Amino acid sequence: MRLDQLIAYAETRPQDIPPLGYERKPVRYALRIDQEGNNHSLIDLATEEDKRGKPMFVPVRGRPSGDVPLLLCDHAEYILGIPGRKSVEQATARYWKHVELVRECAQIARDSALKSCNDFLNRNEPGHPVFPLPADFDPSATIVFEVVDGWESIAPIDLPSVRAFWARHASEADEEVIMECLACGELKHPVRNQPVAIKQLPGGNPSGSKVISADNSCYESYGLERARIAPMCEICAHKIGSALNLLLSDEQTNIRTPTFSWIFWTDVPSAFTWNIIDRPDPAQVKAFLQSVEQGREASLDDAKFYTASVAGKRGRLEHRSSNQAAAGSSV
Repeated sequence: MRLDQLIAYAETRPQDIPPLGYERKPVRYALRIDQEGNNHSLIDLATEEDKRGKPMFVPVRGRPSGDVPLLLCDHAEYILGIPGRKSVEQATARYWKHVELVRECAQIARDSALKSCNDFLNRNEPGHPVFPLPADFDPSATIVFEVVDGWESIAPIDLPSVRAFWARHASEADEEVIMECLACGELKHPVRNQPVAIKQLPGGNPSGSKVISADNSCYESYGLERARIAPMCEICAHKIGSALNLLLSDEQTNIRTPTFSWIFWTDVPSAFTWNIIDRPDPAQVKAFLQSVEQGREASLDDAKFYTASVAGKRGRLEHRSSNQAAAGSSV
């Protein structure tokens, strides 16, 4: 699989690639407060089109052992101290872990919106919010903080200073080791674990699969453990994982079967519509075939076309085959 071209693809879609340590996920509720941390309200962001909530770039990280808060955007145990699957005592402990994280971020990022969130959290009593909850409130759903300033509101997780703090705090890079990144070829700190889980893979785990992983000693060699068996720097790993997720989520760049998915892309933007591959429309196919004679912009002769066949297997991405060709030729 052309890792360099996956990185290049991510770099051509900056608006669709999440920041380092972030992932696009649906957010069900917005906890709105004013600049003093008062006038609280919980807004349901679900719509008829998307009942899970509003898609946003939100902080993420692996937490296999639990009790790991996500900054200013998490479920009710961390944000409000309201028990979900855990006991009251455990939910309270998780709440205060999140308070500590927000306090640390506020001390470093020093933004007024963070102070507002910090003030609210320190005045709030875990498990007893001072505002009414919706009748159908889901404590397992994601809640994001928003700070209202006049007629505008801002989600602190969107602030550059907060994103920079989270990228450092949630980093998977091993600062004690320098290795050659197999993607960019530079000497950098390798990731211990791949930072981006690959979603929507046939046969993959619902929570996502990793591009590189070694959870058993039989996969390890030369004393290298986990993702370091194939060392990759954090930025390259993030771009590659994000590009794969983007390709797998867009019907214009993948064809899914019960056992694998074909992903495909070009190295330059194209007006070509891939729907004729898996959902051919007679009129569209005719227009495409006639485009050569009519000089319409349906040709890909100036682009390079990349393909790969991928699937999931026990939490890992399985790469089956790949190819590269001029888009005007057969693949």
